[in-house]
Amino acid sequence: MKYVEEGRARYDKLCFLNLVTESGFHGRVVQDLVTFPPNKQVLLQGQDGRIEWSWGAEPGVDTVTLIRNGEDAHPVRIERTRPDDFIEELKAIESHLSGEIDSLGITLERGLDSIPVIAAAHQAAQDRREMTIDFDLGYSPGSVRPSLS
Repeated sequence: MKYVEEGRARYDKLCFLNLVTESGFHGRVVQDLVTFPPNKQVLLQGQDGRIEWSWGAEPGVDTVTLIRNGEDAHPVRIERTRPDDFIEELKAIESHLSGEIDSLGITLERGLDSIPVIAAAHQAAQDRREMTIDFDLGYSPGSVRPSLS
């Protein structure tokens, strides 16, 4: 993590997280407030190849590329606008409020699940070591502890 201090504010402008889920899925999250123009990407690696998604690869366009092992890349351009980023969430909220659907995937509880991950990231940066989250301990400082490995 790279921290910046500006006046009374202190924040992380670069953050690289290597994550392992409880089910053993490995992933990497990068928060980058430095790159300009801004660039957001997702890479999903599988046994037979990968999928790359670049938001804003060019103004108003996302690109999703399927790359199978040993084959040429197959990019697909998706034209979109900034409001498109959240339109599906807004539609789901509207459907929930109107009674069309009973439950949402967007909940305060799901949002709270990200807090221990953020806390563990900051603790790992401070201690310079891997951290583990014990979600059985709830949203408490004790739920984040050094990894045994």
